[in-house]
Formats: sequence, structure tokens, C-alpha cells
Amino acid sequence: MGFGISVTSVSPVILKAANAGHSSYRGVAFRDLSKLFGREEIVVLHRKARVELPHHRAFREIVIEAMGAKS
Repeated sequence: MGFGISVTSVSPVILKAANAGHSSYRGVAFRDLSKLFGREEIVVLHRKARVELPHHRAFREIVIEAMGAKS
């Protein structure tokens, strides 16, 4: 879709390392989407300290609508 975002499952080990400030994850933010996708860890990655861009919001809204979930 050309949005420049990724929805993927992420290992709890990776989340722990990212939250601990590991250099490999500098500049990447993780967003919890488990309310939309259930128990599997699903996140939207985006650069830290950036506001949600309109096309990111549009993608998120498409997913919410497709999954029949509430934001």
C-alpha cells in the first residue's frame, strides 16, 4: 500500500531488548495491537518522537474496520 509501516509479530525478547534501549532498536517504536489481533503480539513500527502520519492513521483505521474491532 506504500504506507511505509509494518505489522508483524514480535518476540517478547525483542520487545524487552527494545524497551531496555538496545542500540539495534534505536529510532523504532513499537505499538501494541493485541486488542485488534488477539493474543499474538502484533505491533506497528514507527520512528520514535513522531506524530502519527495521516497515511499511518488511514492504515490503522483500515485494519480496525477489516477486523471489526473498536479503536
